[in-house]
Amino acid sequence: MCTVSYVKTAAGVVITSNRDEHVLRSAEFPQTHMLNGKPITFPKDPLAGGTWFAIANQIGRVVVLLNGAETKHQRASSYRKSRGLVLLDLISADEAVCANWQRYELHQIEPFTLVVYENNALYQLRWDGNAKSILTLDTSNSYIWSSATLYSPDVRAQRQSWFTQFLKQNTLPTAEDLIQFHRSSPTSDKQANFMMERTPELKTISITQAVIRANQLQLNHCDLLFEQTETYTFDAVQS
Repeated sequence: MCTVSYVKTAAGVVITSNRDEHVLRSAEFPQTHMLNGKPITFPKDPLAGGTWFAIANQIGRVVVLLNGAETKHQRASSYRKSRGLVLLDLISADEAVCANWQRYELHQIEPFTLVVYENNALYQLRWDGNAKSILTLDTSNSYIWSSATLYSPDVRAQRQSWFTQFLKQNTLPTAEDLIQFHRSSPTSDKQANFMMERTPELKTISITQAVIRANQLQLNHCDLLFEQTETYTFDAVQS
């Protein structure tokens, strides 16, 4: 929910997300839940019941959440609904996420960014607390996002530089290469690293990754607190 990358590899599309959070909010391993009649697989946040990373198994839809929009915002004392629950509403809807986004009511929802992959297309959706935006992205390019709530513009630019350098050195990265990149610490500044650590309690606690192939979707989830990894594979993905 705090660092997300998108890379089109030889094996398929790979979307990888680091969750930077308090250790007490460690989530359960992904499970498949029936939402709006659809199987949706995601790790559930123990506090609000939502998620930061979900896949719609049968249709190859992936939605990933980052806290905040383009700039850091001032938090309100309370919000109407968790952003992780908004994600689940959108991914389980009958219509495409971007179509539902146009109508979805976000009043009194905290700002956030969604990375959406569906129907072989990639989108960035943003809510800044006042207005929505949709940006259609080139699926042949590679992208990295870092949450504005945790990382300054300078740190986000530095992380983009590390990502660019990684891709130059790894022209055909595998899904595992991208996991290792998300586990890397390129600097002595623990607060800027991909394996971030602000305090012993606030740090990168898990990495979740989707690998989307022509007719298969794979979900990898690594719990960094216990160094446990699980892989889930779903067949017959429809685009």
